[in-house]
Amino acid sequence: MLVKVWRGIKESPGKADALYQQDQTYQWAGFTSCSLSYEKAQKMAGPQGTILEIECHPAGRAHELRMSYFDATEAEVVFLPNTKVLAHGQRGPRAYPGDKPMYYITLKELPRQTQPA
Repeated sequence: MLVKVWRGIKESPGKADALYQQDQTYQWAGFTSCSLSYEKAQKMAGPQGTILEIECHPAGRAHELRMSYFDATEAEVVFLPNTKVLAHGQRGPRAYPGDKPMYYITLKELPRQTQPA
């Protein structure tokens, strides 16, 4: 079963589409912070930014952190360096109930066996 996490990036939809091209694999070199909260990611992206919706494996390279210096209620998810993701599936404007539409790109964490240690 895959779990969804979100990451807000400041890049405009056009720039984000260029960064994460459909059906391409990407490797995040460093630690990559995400949220279990769509609303938190939306705030991070800002009004002109993009939401990355990441489908990840519970036993993959993402680790949940429950302590935050800024918001003790926030559950942060951190992907380890060299995590690989595939840009796939849907992209475009979408709104969750009660939210304004945001541009989003769907990514999928690749299985751990295909990644460097």
